[in-house]
Amino acid sequence: MSSFLNRIRYQLKVANVWPILRRFLMNTVFDSVLTCMGIIIGAATASSISPLLIFGTTLTGALALGISSGISTFEAERTESVKRLKELEKSMLRNLDETIHHKASRTGQIVVGITNFSVPILVALVLTLPIILVQQSMIAIYITIAVAIAILFGMGMYFGKISKTNMVLRGIRTAAIGIGTFIICYYINFLF
Repeated sequence: MSSFLNRIRYQLKVANVWPILRRFLMNTVFDSVLTCMGIIIGAATASSISPLLIFGTTLTGALALGISSGISTFEAERTESVKRLKELEKSMLRNLDETIHHKASRTGQIVVGITNFSVPILVALVLTLPIILVQQSMIAIYITIAVAIAILFGMGMYFGKISKTNMVLRGIRTAAIGIGTFIICYYINFLF
């Protein structure tokens, strides 16, 4: 298993996928948290709150987002990888099929696709866990929103670390986006 993971890591390095994977991952986590938050807030403001309905609705939305995100990023990465490989073949004046570059390119496409498929589902599971575990429905919703904002704060801090800027300010900024989303979604529900 260790040699398999080392081979995958090496292929991702050869294909220079880490920066791409990091960008897609950050984008997908951000999208997933805000989407799930919107679904949870919408369901929570309904006349009768069913924890299983909120769980099912959020998970279904996350699955749809995962399928969309996974396939679209796989196809986008596949397109870019094929283009890069053809340019490399042209400059090297040879076919690169069955070389490490070809295998690394394919591995990168698969890893990016699988990651972007699974992230929304994992986010949905994390965010709906309090709803399933806590008996008091509105308390569970508030815990869920707090967890969502904490995830956004953590992502913002990670953005700050990667860009070598103020991690706390980046965390506050992304958390503020979550809080703003909560407020907007909460009040939109009163219009209907």
